[in-house]
Amino acid sequence: MVVARTGNAFVPEGVSYWELSTRKDVKQKAAADYEERLKHLNGVDTKNSTYVCVTARRWSDKEEWAAGRQADGVWRSVRAYDADDIETWLESAPAVHIWISIQLGEEIHRPYAIGSEGELARSSRAARVTFK
Repeated sequence: MVVARTGNAFVPEGVSYWELSTRKDVKQKAAADYEERLKHLNGVDTKNSTYVCVTARRWSDKEEWAAGRQADGVWRSVRAYDADDIETWLESAPAVHIWISIQLGEEIHRPYAIGSEGELARSSRAARVTFK
């Protein structure tokens, strides 16, 4: 669950519930995650919450999938993001892009206006966040 006082193009304002995946069977995984979430709402105010499905794969019919879930009328809003959306999101947030690149062991190839890569790399490593 994410609570955002102010939303942006990628993070909806208010309460949102996110499902993340890297599996190749994108549509099947999205459907399974959605159904599983519906089984375990436990008092979630879905009419005032957004459901967000994110895959690290390309997903050509993500808009149609999200529109279909939106038509179910369960959630205030339903969004679906794929690898291209993640790339666009990271390009719009250079500090996060650098941080996640460091976490994933990727090289940082270009400087950003927010400060030197070295300074950000040192502060990012100090956070000691681990992805599992």
